[in-house]
Amino acid sequence: MPRMRVEFNDRLLGRIHGCLAGVAVGDALGMPMAGWTPGEVRRRYGKVGTLIAPVPDHPLHGKLPLGSITDDTQLTMAIVDMILVDGAVTRRGMADRIVKWVTENNLLETRILGPSTKAAVQALMAGRDPSETGRAGTTNGGGMKIAPIGIINAARPTAKLVEDVEETCMPTHCTGVAISAASAIAAAVAEALKADATIDSVVAASRRAAKLGEIRGTQLAYPSVEKRIAMAARIARNKGPEKAAEALYDQIGADISSSDAIPTAIGLFVAGGGDPMKTIILTANMGGDTDTIGAMAGGIAGAYTGIDAFPKRILATVERVNRLDLANKSRRLLEYAGRYR
Repeated sequence: MPRMRVEFNDRLLGRIHGCLAGVAVGDALGMPMAGWTPGEVRRRYGKVGTLIAPVPDHPLHGKLPLGSITDDTQLTMAIVDMILVDGAVTRRGMADRIVKWVTENNLLETRILGPSTKAAVQALMAGRDPSETGRAGTTNGGGMKIAPIGIINAARPTAKLVEDVEETCMPTHCTGVAISAASAIAAAVAEALKADATIDSVVAASRRAAKLGEIRGTQLAYPSVEKRIAMAARIARNKGPEKAAEALYDQIGADISSSDAIPTAIGLFVAGGGDPMKTIILTANMGGDTDTIGAMAGGIAGAYTGIDAFPKRILATVERVNRLDLANKSRRLLEYAGRYR
């Protein structure tokens, strides 16, 4: 049985910590490049190899200090809060936290929110039921925050993981393509946490979950996430890491669409050989939605290798700048997940 492969010990704690660190570091390292083409990234920054501050005229992040996270990690932490405070994964718990996050930061007045989240939040604030507000959401906002659902489902059946993904995505991203994509990321994290995980097993787990997730939510005319993950993994295996990142950008896509960003994130995990910093640096230099794809790919790679793969100075900077306590949250998530051994 798959759940027998999960050992609840210090090794797993290190991998859970690595997952959360990968989300935050991937987000922060990719933040200055977000939304730009590969050529613009090179022109503005050269080759990126560590945390850097965004240029002042960046349209979204120009005022953020070096090491800042964005909505990717902030909403990941909202899911962690839902799990640890509510003790359950519910559409109402997710909806309330997203509305609180938006209102406390006045985000409707900015360009930070993606189109799916913005439309859903406006509907939620107007009193709509969270079961209905996400029926048009197709962007990668579901996948970008979903890593904690993978963590708590590491020892549970894939069907239960997909059920939790759907519940989490329902207020903002309740479409087949978005649930499929978010399920792929969550399942990749869950598999990566296991003692006997391999890069191939992580890809296979993501594809199985993507297939289960695609039949949920509103059915729209989008490409198969499961088949595009297979394409992305094949590209990554057949080229060197930097060439693979270029090919993923050109052939799969690095924009905010679920059917592009999530397969590319998994392809980058493969191209980076499962190493989180290699994976994150490949993502940052690739261009496109670098903070979100970096958070997703970094979270998978961090779960695969554990916290010791991250340079202490980089992780300390991200935690200090954003007032994060990832070690404490990791311990509490391990305790929660341990209920389902």
